[in-house]
Formats: sequence, structure tokens, C-alpha cells
Amino acid sequence: MDIGKIKGLAAGLTATALWGGFYPVGRWLFNSGADEPDGFTASLLRFFIAALVLSPVLANRESMTRLRREWRHDLPLLALLAAVGIVGEGVLVLISTKYTTAARSSLMANDAPIFTALFSYWITREALSGRKIAGMLSGAIGIGLMFALRGSDTFSSASTVVGDLLALLSGVCWALYTVLGTAPVARYGAFFCTECLFIIGTLMMLPVAAIWGDLPGVMDLSAASWIGIAYLGFFASALSFALWYVALKHLKPGELGAFGYLTPVVAAVLARIFFAERLGWGFLLSLVLILGGIALMVDRSKPSGS
Repeated sequence: MDIGKIKGLAAGLTATALWGGFYPVGRWLFNSGADEPDGFTASLLRFFIAALVLSPVLANRESMTRLRREWRHDLPLLALLAAVGIVGEGVLVLISTKYTTAARSSLMANDAPIFTALFSYWITREALSGRKIAGMLSGAIGIGLMFALRGSDTFSSASTVVGDLLALLSGVCWALYTVLGTAPVARYGAFFCTECLFIIGTLMMLPVAAIWGDLPGVMDLSAASWIGIAYLGFFASALSFALWYVALKHLKPGELGAFGYLTPVVAAVLARIFFAERLGWGFLLSLVLILGGIALMVDRSKPSGS
């Protein structure tokens, strides 16, 4: 295995681990009391913080010069990526944690690898090998099994169809974001491209939060709420999004999408520790199916010339 693929695997694994913490933090944030933020305002703050954290990458003269030269050509695609991957995925998945448990939200959102492989086939003509199809089925069965297991946490005894559906739609958005992001990443670099999308996405969310959110209520948020939002902005957004696109430089979209299967495992374990969500034999069986699916979907062929 070449060093580039190792870097891609490490970046992808780290990003999915950080995202695993997103769901319990979001679940806690929306059930923390009377001062809890609304989903639109929390999403705006999340990506505003993320944009601030990554702002130093705008000093990259080569990427900035290229953007100034190619902005007429690239802006429509960057706007689409921001609308789908920042506004769409970001708002849908965060709001889903208000209406369903952390584990279920994570499970539904991380059906994304299935859609990623399909979008890769339809858009980039990335082949669907027998191993990849088998991995998709194994992971889907594992996620389906975990989805079928009814659980509860310290906030609620049942999830809702609305929360599950919002999380599922966020996974579709993320799959499209992953596949369409290949070209901009190659042109501008992972961190610069991610920062541009954070800025565009934040600007897009301003009118959304102003209309449907509660921007004045930001001044009344508790310190604990701000800590939760800061985690979502720094770790679950700035760092993880950038690492995801770093991984995309070294792995195929269909390969990288497979790592989404790890996120529900991390989220379920954290939900068990902090919210007492029930995990039993079904979880262990799902773990085997999910990790087996990842092993099958990752392309282990040697690069040409090696």
C-alpha cells in the first residue's frame, strides 16, 4: 500500500471519528434546557466558527490566484457544493438530533456510503465491482439491523420518523457533496476548498437563520451551549471537513464513502456512555457487518507503475 493511500485512510478515519462525536453533542445541545439554540442558528454559528478557524488558508497565494482567474467557471460548482454539503447536510443532520436519538440519527445519516457509490457510478462512472457491491450490502444490512433495534436515551424513550428522515436526507446530501467535490479539491487543495465552502455556506445560511431562526437569542445562550457549538464548529466541521477532503485527494469517492460506516459505531458507543442508550448483541453483530463492509469496499489494488 503506497504512502498516499495510507494518508487517505488516516485522514478518513480521523474525520469519521470526529463526526461520531457530533451526534451525541447535538443531541445534548438540543435537550439542554430552556436556553437551547434552534437548529438554523446553531448551524450558522457552527460554520461561522469553522470558517474563522480555517481562515489562515486563504493566504495561499497560488490557490487564491487560481480562484481569481477561474471564479466565473468554478463559482457555480462551489455554490452547489456549499448548498448541498454545508447548508443541506449541515442543517438537516443537526436538526435531526433534536427529534431522534444520537445513534439513530447517525445510522440514518451514514447510509451515505451507499449513495456515494451510486452517485460515483452515475456521475464519474466509477466501477461497481462485486466486492464493492458486497461491501455496500454488508454495511447496509448492519445499519439496517441497528436501525431496527429500538433504543432510548436519557432524553426520550422513542425516536420520530421526522428525525430519521431528516438524517437520511442529510446522508444523500453528503454523498453528492463527496462525489462532486473531487474536481475542486484537485484544483485548489483540500483546506482552501473547504474554507471557500464554509464561507459561501455561512453566507447562504444568514438569511435562512434570520427568517426561521432566532438570531437575537444567541445572546442568551449558556456557556455550556457555546461549548457544544464550539465543538461542532471546530472539531466536527473545520477539522473533520478538511480531513475528509484530504482523504479525497488519495482515495476514490466510493472508497472514502465507505468510512461513513464507522461514524454510527462511534456515535453509538458515545451515546451508550453518556446517554445510557441500550446496546446489546445486535450492536455487536452490526459492528461485524459494518467493518466487514468497509474492508470489502476499500480498493486495495496497487497503483499503476508500482
